[in-house]
Amino acid sequence: MFTIFDLSLLGSTVLLVFGSVLFAFGDECRGRYLSLGGFSFVIVTLVWLAIRYVTAGRTDQYFWALIATAASILCLYAILLHSRNWERAPQLTTTAAVTLLVLVPFELVPALELALQEALANQFTHLFGWLGIQAVIEPSASTGGMYRLGFANGGNITITRGCTGIDAFALFSGLVLATRTSWRNRAIGLAFVLVAVALINSVRIVFVGAAMARDWFGPLIGASNTLDVTYLIAEVAIGQTFVILAAVVGFLYLSRWLPDMRAFVLDLFDTVVNREQPS
Repeated sequence: MFTIFDLSLLGSTVLLVFGSVLFAFGDECRGRYLSLGGFSFVIVTLVWLAIRYVTAGRTDQYFWALIATAASILCLYAILLHSRNWERAPQLTTTAAVTLLVLVPFELVPALELALQEALANQFTHLFGWLGIQAVIEPSASTGGMYRLGFANGGNITITRGCTGIDAFALFSGLVLATRTSWRNRAIGLAFVLVAVALINSVRIVFVGAAMARDWFGPLIGASNTLDVTYLIAEVAIGQTFVILAAVVGFLYLSRWLPDMRAFVLDLFDTVVNREQPS
């Protein structure tokens, strides 16, 4: 059975994809109308997500509810840009369409995401073994549908959706394919995004796993719950900071190959902060 979330996600994807195709063939009028409908469905999807996160009753879900709410506001602004015939509105539609095309299979078929998490868990088990760290995979049934790598000292890391890099790959793929350049350059850009996302995630996971297996940071500050402190420092403080900085550096490097991608992002930022009003 399809839920409201599933139907909204499918509807928004179909409308944005067809809107992007119509823009590509020069039919700006109908492309704009389909894009307006697509972004409207995205807002419905995000509002549904925000409500689901809030009603979950877990404090860690409130952050994602805030993210969903902020994203829905950005979609409202995307609708405004299309209604004002912004020059780069077709690129905005293509970015959203490609992002959803990558994400939709994983959202509608949870088994795909679980299979990817299992593959990553197996991969990192072998990688940790090569580094001299014993890691054991705990079955998904005992970890709430996710795979967890346990270490000999009692520490562990959970392979979550964020570890797969699906969301980052989807967004950057949308930006690359929306760029005004040759298909050869787009293909090179996609290959770069795939390798960069895989490498950044691998470095982060290996670092956090090694920190947990060796309990690097907890004993340094004399904490009683050393593994919890190690996790906070390794994952939240260092790991997440590394991902953000690496994403910025990767974007800047990719922009040298695809200058129009940087121009599109900067133009969008200019309109958001009202330094340039869309015509």
